[in-house]
Amino acid sequence: MTPTIHQQTARLGLAISSPVRLRALNLLSQRPWRVSELAEDLGESMAATSAHLKVLRAACMVSVEKSGRDVWCQVASGEVIQLLSAAHRAAEALLPELREAAREAEEDPFLLHHLDFETLTAEVARGKATLIDLRPAREFQAGHLPGAQSWPYDTLAEAKLDALKDQPGIIGYCRGPWCLKARLGVETLNKRGIPTKRLRAGVVEWQAAGWSLTREPQTP
Repeated sequence: MTPTIHQQTARLGLAISSPVRLRALNLLSQRPWRVSELAEDLGESMAATSAHLKVLRAACMVSVEKSGRDVWCQVASGEVIQLLSAAHRAAEALLPELREAAREAEEDPFLLHHLDFETLTAEVARGKATLIDLRPAREFQAGHLPGAQSWPYDTLAEAKLDALKDQPGIIGYCRGPWCLKARLGVETLNKRGIPTKRLRAGVVEWQAAGWSLTREPQTP
């Protein structure tokens, strides 16, 4: 490799060197976001969020588009999702703190162990498993695992769950392996008498593995 190739590749490293930018990429992998609402969810000012997006845009990882008064941003390509997934896997494999956290996470009684995506897809298609998406409804509409039903985490405490009571093999997922809402959502369902397992993966891991999402018509 020439030094120029190393220099150009290092731009990607710079772009993902911030915890805030990594979180932003995970959110943008779920759906397009208005810059203003992304800033609110990140807990950052508009100025700080715009600065982070500028770094991601410089690395060609995020695209930004103006629509009326709104400015929207989204991941630029599937390669960004693959890089994000690979970075998470590498961090878990290499960093002692994350290795220990992953080991402890394996002890979660509701975690679904040793189920590959092909088997999961077949089980859902045959009606032997029920996938529920715990993310906000707009993220579900933007793209979800095939066959999944939308049950946003924030609605579970008060939602009527009768429709889930006779569903076979319920499996919940949210924004990825370390998503707290996935863990809390599955715990809530089990406490309310709906036996549910937690899929450690989300749409990032699903797409990075080469699988397609199902997309719903977008609502305003």
